[in-house]
Amino acid sequence: MKISKLLGFAALFVFSALAYASGPAAPLGASYPCGKGDLASAETRLDSIKAAGFDFVTFVPNYTYAGLNRVDLSESPGFDELAKAVEAALRRGLG
Repeated sequence: MKISKLLGFAALFVFSALAYASGPAAPLGASYPCGKGDLASAETRLDSIKAAGFDFVTFVPNYTYAGLNRVDLSESPGFDELAKAVEAALRRGLG
């Protein structure tokens, strides 16, 4: 019984040491939910996301469901607004 516990702890130690030595941690990403007009000050929010140590940002446009299989695009960010925010994120090194 004691030998099996010792072997279990040894295996756990070896595998945790291998996981620790395998390299840097995975990059972190942040979500940026946005509605119409929320991306007007994207630069400020992107700077705070980058300063917090995140490597990626995901823009999540919010769409209003008007009914079954119908989406109301009038409350969501426009394609130009979203494209400017994506460009600002890429210029800051956020993937």
